[in-house]
Amino acid sequence: MDTGTNITAPAGRRAFLKLAGGAAVAGAMAPAAGIEALAAERHPAGPALIGDASKIEAAILDLRRKRHSCSQATFAGICRALGGSLEDEQLLAFSAGFAGGIGKTYGDGTCGALTGGVMAAGLYLPGRTEEAVSAARELFERFKKREGTVVCGELLKKYGGFSNCTNCCVQVGRDAAALLNHM
Repeated sequence: MDTGTNITAPAGRRAFLKLAGGAAVAGAMAPAAGIEALAAERHPAGPALIGDASKIEAAILDLRRKRHSCSQATFAGICRALGGSLEDEQLLAFSAGFAGGIGKTYGDGTCGALTGGVMAAGLYLPGRTEEAVSAARELFERFKKREGTVVCGELLKKYGGFSNCTNCCVQVGRDAAALLNHM
C-alpha cells in the first residue's frame, strides 16, 4: 500500500510491526466489557495487538521519571511498548517540540500528552489516513471529556501546576492502546 512517499507500507498494522521489528503487547489488565469481542471480530486471525496497557504505562512512567516532557513520554512510551525500528533518541526528538502545549506556549497549546498519543496512533496506522484521523478525534474527545479541556495552560491551572501531568500521559497511553487495538 503506497503511503504517498517513496516508502511502501505493508498491508495492516501487524505486518507493519513485524517489518519494524515490533512485538505484540500482552499482559494482565482486564479490558472493558465488550472490547475483546470487538477485537476478535475485527482481528479474527489472531490475538489483539495490545492485550493491555501495562507495558505502555510502565514505559511512560519510566520516561517521566527521567524528566522527559509529556509529549515525549507519551509518544516514546507508546512506541517503546509496541515495538518498532525507531530508537528512543529518534522518538524523543520527534516529539520534543510538542512539550508544554507546543513549544512551551502552555496557555495556547494542546496538551503534550494528547499530541504524543495522536502521533503514536498515526505511526501505527501507516497508509490508513482516515483511521488515523478517527483515532486522533477519539483521543481528543476522550481527553476533553475527562479533563474538561485540552489546553496545557488550563490543565496546569486546574491542577495547580504539573502535579497531574503524568496521570494525563498514562491515561492517553491507555486510550491509545484501546483505540489501536480496534483499528
